[in-house]
Amino acid sequence: MSIHTDHQRSTAPGDFDETRTTKVFVRFEVEDYDTWRAVFETRRAAREAAGIRNMEIFRDPSGPSSVLFVADACPEMFLNLMNKPEQRAGMEKAGVIYPIQIFAGDPMS
Repeated sequence: MSIHTDHQRSTAPGDFDETRTTKVFVRFEVEDYDTWRAVFETRRAAREAAGIRNMEIFRDPSGPSSVLFVADACPEMFLNLMNKPEQRAGMEKAGVIYPIQIFAGDPMS
């Protein structure tokens, strides 16, 4: 699976298998965790529509503004969501500090 550090790539719907899922990891900094979390919760429907499930949120205990988001998702659908203007506006409102890092990978058996 490829590693993405810039979420500018977009894939047209129908050009990929929407049923293929893998683990998606997103690491980023926020100005204020509570502000970010409140905005994050308002975007639940958008995440569900993009097929994102089994989400977990982690914080670095030594740096509470550092967030790691982990979920099961189709990487292309995830990137399409990240490129939507309303998603970018939500991230800005939430105080996400760029750049963000996006990684996708399949579990090793």
